[in-house]
Amino acid sequence: MVATLAVCAVLATGACGTHDNHESAPPSAADSQAPASTATPASGGQAAVFFPGTVDTFGLTAGQTDRDHLAELAALRRIDPCGFVNPNTLSANSRADASYAPSAARAVVATGLSPIAPLGGDACTVAFPGTTTGLELRILPGEPRWNDAQFAPDPSDPAVLKMSAPACGYRVEIPLNELAGAPGSMRNPVVEISPVDISGGSTEVDAAPVCQVASALATNAASTVGHNGIPVRGSGTSTGADMLTLDPCRAAPQLHAEGFIWKEPSAAAQMPTTWRHPGVCNLSLSANTGELASSSAVVKIGLVAWSDNVLAVPWGERPKSNKRDGVELFDYSDKYLGAGCLVVAKPDATIAPNVVGTAAPALTAPSPVATVRISAPEGSNCVDTAEKAALAVLNRSS
Repeated sequence: MVATLAVCAVLATGACGTHDNHESAPPSAADSQAPASTATPASGGQAAVFFPGTVDTFGLTAGQTDRDHLAELAALRRIDPCGFVNPNTLSANSRADASYAPSAARAVVATGLSPIAPLGGDACTVAFPGTTTGLELRILPGEPRWNDAQFAPDPSDPAVLKMSAPACGYRVEIPLNELAGAPGSMRNPVVEISPVDISGGSTEVDAAPVCQVASALATNAASTVGHNGIPVRGSGTSTGADMLTLDPCRAAPQLHAEGFIWKEPSAAAQMPTTWRHPGVCNLSLSANTGELASSSAVVKIGLVAWSDNVLAVPWGERPKSNKRDGVELFDYSDKYLGAGCLVVAKPDATIAPNVVGTAAPALTAPSPVATVRISAPEGSNCVDTAEKAALAVLNRSS
């Protein structure tokens, strides 16, 4: 699967499916379906970084569950997957030349995914010269995945979970729930390191060229978390990257939202998509909070690989475009969406890839976007509201 990262605010219906081939992390150690915890303590001084205290509820009446979930998502947004890429480790494993960047979605609307599936922002892509096989370092937020049982502690490093042969995949647990201030419901995320087709043209990947360096990066990740702390996003050095720390729920006032929707699929679902995606906010726009709300919205933040096809949608509509507050806006309001609408907002910003060595391959610079999709009763005209919400998510005036 191609790595994806997109700054995207999408407002969608609260009645969402359970299919997701993006982030779905293993459950907490307390969950009987999950492998035993292998996490080592992160730096205690990071508690104030990941759990600084009171969370913003954006004017909504919020119970303790709402506040706990908002705190969990805020903590997940601070983890920097590219912070687990160590150039010295690459060089020591015959990969002295490489490029890496936050992974980017190739379409703003992906066929077959739940409306609350993330639109990038959850991984880091590493490319090497002379091969289309690279690596993906993805943050999985605490959801069970169909292949959890295939991972077990690596005999050479018990802090690393290794996928059973002949597959090539590694996981390292990130012990957020051990930090002071973590909500009791906090599930430890993991960073999963696996081969990926950089070109995006195939799901079949020849893992042999990168398995050795994947194993080394996993070992280094475990050491980093245990001794130096969790890599943190939001240093202020990149406008595009720092957008990924913004809370998509900040659009609640512009949407006149009434409450949060926390989607929990059936425990039997093999590839569930829940609320545990830090770039996604699911909101009720009516007085009836929950999944039976008559009007709802999903807000997403992420990155895309901008191209002529990135705005293509499954129902074939081409968007209308305009510009507000220096942000390009693309509006969809075709009958396919019923009374709803979809807005994609693209600011003038990109994230420059990191380059190591003189022969590093080129990677497309990911572009932040905000997409807004609203499900509303018949007779509603929601484009203007969706545009204002997208601008608010990107911290622009409306």
